Amino acid sequence: MKTNFTFPDKNKITALFQEGIYLWIAFLGIGELCELCKTDYRNPDSIYFSLNVTVSEITNIIDDSTYIYFSGDSEVYCAGRISKTNPLTVYNYVAIPVGITEKTVDLIYDSTYLYLLTPGVASGTNAKIIKLNKSTMAYVETIDLNDVFNAANIDIDVDGNLWIVSNLTVLPVITKVYYSGTWQYTNYELN
Repeated sequence: MKTNFTFPDKNKITALFQEGIYLWIAFLGIGELCELCKTDYRNPDSIYFSLNVTVSEITNIIDDSTYIYFSGDSEVYCAGRISKTNPLTVYNYVAIPVGITEKTVDLIYDSTYLYLLTPGVASGTNAKIIKLNKSTMAYVETIDLNDVFNAANIDIDVDGNLWIVSNLTVLPVITKVYYSGTWQYTNYELN
């Protein structure tokens, strides 16, 4: 049986995240304000609560045991974190670091750091990874991927290597980003 759920008074859905019996649904914002709703996956159009988030678009959502983290598009912020137990009052936003000119499109974390990906799709730009301290949300550094473009996804393996997927029109590329005294990366073209 197929069931459709509609949100007639909402804008386009930009991100969706499932946590236990809950769905977190992000709706495209108007100006610098978008809506993030917590619902029950068995009845998604029944909204438990709705948060106004100070970004124009949430591009992805992940979580740990304490927080919901999101990447986004804004004039001021590139990401944020919201408490699972007290989401209406406990939240942090991360200002866009100097040198970042594109929205963040994806994010991943390890036990210490949160990594945000910018795509490198605008003219004259390349992909970058913004590294944040996960516990404080403080900026640590930007990892510049000089010849990586059209990046769409980031993941991390058990050894701490970051993996980037780029959607190039000629050949898809996977990039391994690793630390060996300095940040280094290797591109793998898939043909």
